[in-house]
This record gives sequence, structure tokens and C-alpha cells, in this order.
Amino acid sequence: MKEKSVIIFLQIVFFCSLLNSCRQAIEEQELIYYPEGTSWKEIMTDPFYPQFYKIFQFTVKGDTIIKGNNFQKVFVNGKLQPVFYLSERGDKIYYYDNSLSQVLLAYDFKWEIGMPISVFCVEEQKFHIVDSIREIHKIRLEDYKMYEYIKFPDHYYIKTIGYINQPLFPYLMHYEKIGYNINILNFERNRCEIYRDHTFDSYWE
Repeated sequence: MKEKSVIIFLQIVFFCSLLNSCRQAIEEQELIYYPEGTSWKEIMTDPFYPQFYKIFQFTVKGDTIIKGNNFQKVFVNGKLQPVFYLSERGDKIYYYDNSLSQVLLAYDFKWEIGMPISVFCVEEQKFHIVDSIREIHKIRLEDYKMYEYIKFPDHYYIKTIGYINQPLFPYLMHYEKIGYNINILNFERNRCEIYRDHTFDSYWE
């Protein structure tokens, strides 16, 4: 009787473990990095002229088909036409705008040590490898959850969001003058603010 109880207990533990693994797999599969309604603000500043700044608000709204794949439309400052498009395929985020001849891989959120990291080159209209992941850190953001991030001398990259010390996606880089800086002011997903750069609070509140 005792042995039977132990066997039943072990079966229950195994079943619960299997159920939990399945639930985690489903959650990971359903995770959407930039769902409908996602929005963020970017600020353009001139370090040599502190009085100058310009704020751009991007919003994900609606979808379309491009080159046979489903893409989300991204609008800026209430414009009637989308300025670029995003496509999520697993942990990979693909980017496209009308100035490009092909769809580009912008982010891969499946991180591991040694993985190459790329940034966009405006002149060549493509992403270039600039470094590799050497260490992964963690930080608590505005929603009080912990997020992984990686940091390089010129780049700060938060998992599930993207780069925060440059345009989140290449669109604004086409309009960025030499010497200007662009930073992410805030990022909201599912009606929840996840990230905010409080050093710029006085610019837009």
C-alpha cells in the first residue's frame, strides 16, 4: 500500500511538471514583443544647441502583407500612412520601410553568450555586426519586472524592447543630422509602461 502511494505521488509530480512545462511553452509561443497598440517615444536632441529637441511618438496599429509575410504597421505622430513595418517570427523581429529593397532582421531576442550583435548602417541600408554578447545583466524596469540587458561602449540593448540609446528602428536614422542624438523616452506594451528615461521627463510632461 505504501509503495502504491509513493508511485501515485510520483505520477502526480511528473504530471504537474509536464503541465507546467507545456504552459511555459505556450506562453513563450504566444509572447508578442510589439502587439497592437504598442507605443514608444523617441527624442532627437542637439548637444551643441540644448534648446532644440523634437519628440516622435510611434504606434503599432493594424497589419498588412509584404512579400508574402504578415507585417504590423507602425505610425508616427498621428500620420495617416504607416512609416515602417514590423514582422515577428518567433524571437526574431524583421523591419521594412519603403526606402529598402529587402526586409531586414532588426532584432533576435533569443540571447546567448557569443551571439553577434548588429546595428543599422544608414549609408549601406543594412545591419552590420559590431560586437558579440559577452555578458548578460538584469534590471528592474517601470513595471517592476526584471529584464535582461546587454551594454556596449556605444549601445544599450534591453531584451524584448531593443536599443534605447538610439532609434528603436532605422526609420529616424534617415532624418538624423550629424551630431544629433536620438534616445528612447519611454516604451509601452499592453497598456503598461515598461521603460522610461527619467532624464528627459521635463521635455514632455
